[in-house]
Amino acid sequence: MEQEDRYFRPPSEADSFIIRVMRGCSYNACAFCGMFKDVPLQVLPLEEVLRGMEADAREMGRFLPLITSLYLEGGDPVALPAPHLLRIMEHARQCFPALSRIACYASARSIMSKTTEDLAFLAQAGLRRVFVGLESGSDAVLARIHKGCTRSDLLRASQKLDLAGIENDVSLMLGIGGPELSRRHALETADLLNAINPVCVRIRTFVPTANSPMGEDYRQGRFVLMEPHDVLNELRLMIAGITGSMQVLSEHWSNFVTFDKTLPKDREALLTIIDNVLLMPRESFRPIGLTEAIS
Repeated sequence: MEQEDRYFRPPSEADSFIIRVMRGCSYNACAFCGMFKDVPLQVLPLEEVLRGMEADAREMGRFLPLITSLYLEGGDPVALPAPHLLRIMEHARQCFPALSRIACYASARSIMSKTTEDLAFLAQAGLRRVFVGLESGSDAVLARIHKGCTRSDLLRASQKLDLAGIENDVSLMLGIGGPELSRRHALETADLLNAINPVCVRIRTFVPTANSPMGEDYRQGRFVLMEPHDVLNELRLMIAGITGSMQVLSEHWSNFVTFDKTLPKDREALLTIIDNVLLMPRESFRPIGLTEAIS
């Protein structure tokens, strides 16, 4: 499969019907990410997307009532003009009558480019949840990884989503600040999560990819990867600092512990799980190092 033909979506959207609206990412400069480095940005023509949905609906036939959720695929669909997105979502509801929710990736930059009214119209048209790559709540870490936004941007973007009635589902990355920024990353991320209060926090652990700037930094010795026990201690510090109510989910292969818990209800149970995993020897965990791609 060609790189540009790969589809990316969160695991929770595995049962959603997928409609590609763009290729690549509108920013595509995060130092840790290699997902779209070789994919030129392309917004699919509106009429092509609309005709594609009509064809999909015809092909589904008697199974059409099974399509209740739709995922708009692309690096950052919210970066598209609001009228463009609205037309897609309105047409989707015509093509798939049982549709109850639409979701997609979004960046703080694209959310901030929309007015509160734009976002409210998108919510009314069916956009129920966006998946935002938070990565960190520390400005020092965000600058180091060239995230293209600040802690303040992430907070303001979340506030705009709240006002519009769109659920904010965020992801963060353990170990992304390296050993020297680990404590700051943990504490400031927990603090930002308390302020944002997202519906879900999805945890991943940083693994350098061969086609990313941070992958090259690791190869050249400019970035030091944290060992599993250090990553777990970073996670423990972060969990201990989260006081808001949210689902915290660790299901990605990159992580050294898996769980699906709700805070603050499950805090002590989760800390116990982490403490038990911390007792395991180094050889119990996956090797660390460079990988070709993240999936």
